[in-house]
Amino acid sequence: MARAARGGFLATERPSRRAIDKAGVSRAKCAASMPETPHPNLIYASIADVQSRDIAELHDYWRAKLAGRAMPRPGDVDPEGLPALRHGMVLADYSDRPFRVRYRAAGATQLHYSGEDFNGRFLDEMNWTEKHLLSRTHETMCRTKVPIFGRYQWDFRDGLEGFSEFGLFPLSADGATVTSGIAFDDYSFFEQALGRAR
Repeated sequence: MARAARGGFLATERPSRRAIDKAGVSRAKCAASMPETPHPNLIYASIADVQSRDIAELHDYWRAKLAGRAMPRPGDVDPEGLPALRHGMVLADYSDRPFRVRYRAAGATQLHYSGEDFNGRFLDEMNWTEKHLLSRTHETMCRTKVPIFGRYQWDFRDGLEGFSEFGLFPLSADGATVTSGIAFDDYSFFEQALGRAR
């Protein structure tokens, strides 16, 4: 989950606002409040609310890599093995005290929508208006150790509102602590609404 992927995201209705994680805490509270728009920030209750076929495919891939564990190991996930999705992926590493997100690798579509190369950079160094929402979403995933799905929006430099649906999946080097994550943003509905690729 960074700032910006192509795929089969066709929104025909607004997703459910049910958003309760395993601890019974509303994930929607993790999202930054924004003015009411057709595409507000929203954390979904589960994969059932996801409309993107690409995010669903990555979810199936992630589950296939579990091998009886709570989370796959970072080495189990290979973006090269998902050529149709890797352009929209982001690999992130996490550190704590304080919690920080470092973007290890980002696909070409992610870099295109961001307008800058953020490979190797920390989220808190970026000049993104949505960076606090992104940080809280990553931090929630690290705490709950389960995938998070939703949608969010941002403003381009020219004032145009962009939005995407996302999936964020935990990975663990030790089987207990989330040490990294893989995210995918699907911008295809935004491109459909715009009538062209951005």
